[in-house]
Amino acid sequence: MLTYALRRIMWSIPVLIAVSLITFLLMHAVPGGPWDTSYGDRPISKATRQALAEQYGLEQPLYIQYLSYMAAQCAAISAFPTTTRAV
Repeated sequence: MLTYALRRIMWSIPVLIAVSLITFLLMHAVPGGPWDTSYGDRPISKATRQALAEQYGLEQPLYIQYLSYMAAQCAAISAFPTTTRAV
């Protein structure tokens, strides 16, 4: 029974990585981007789009973006409190 549970846990790791990779690649495959439309009635200039892309790391290679995405996900998971206390 213990080996079965360990085997299931070990298989969950590559499955989670595969699902995150597929999701990440699908988000990059859709046309357009977060700043392709105008903001209200004012269009966004190319300089502003470039500055935003640099700020959020969208000009980096895709594998670097994925690694920073995974690092942020791991940091978000570890930010959850592990103990509960009454409020």
